[in-house]
Amino acid sequence: MAITRLGGANAITGVIPTSVGGTGSTAATLPASLINNTSIGNVTALPAAIATGKVLQVANDLDSQNIVLSTSSWIDTNLSISFTPVSASSKLLMLATIQGYCNGGSTNYYGEFQAKFVSGGSDVGETYARLTGAASSNQAVTSIHEAYSYQMDSSSTSARTIKVQVKNPQTNQSYCTYNQYGGYSSLSIWEYAT
Repeated sequence: MAITRLGGANAITGVIPTSVGGTGSTAATLPASLINNTSIGNVTALPAAIATGKVLQVANDLDSQNIVLSTSSWIDTNLSISFTPVSASSKLLMLATIQGYCNGGSTNYYGEFQAKFVSGGSDVGETYARLTGAASSNQAVTSIHEAYSYQMDSSSTSARTIKVQVKNPQTNQSYCTYNQYGGYSSLSIWEYAT
């Protein structure tokens, strides 16, 4: 038997129910009420008007190594991430949460704990310092649990190692440690498009 195509005044119209694979709508576009977590998975790109501020990648490191800062030179911690930016025009946001301990030495000296970021073998940002009170005061001891952050241009897609270094510039007058009493420190890096 031949199949006759119905058209014009004889065209079939109406709504195909969702129970048999239809949209349940006569609208030219899919109604918002039919978009849910199961159907939105097919969306692979956002409209151009929303294409800013996107996080491209995130990396994290955690360190529990205890270091007694017995030298005034910079010391590498185990907070170290091998990082390769996705884009040469992105930004890198680095956040280090440092745990430590420091006390002032004899007489009126202060204790001082310092930390800094190093990227690709070069210092980036400023040196972060935490001072105790003087040994003659009741603030001579300080526990350190602080966050240090710095943002920089990625500049290229070349791999680089981003790490944290610490030191005690007053070793002759104070006692400082990194990750005192089984503490933990962390390093996180966010790369995001601008």
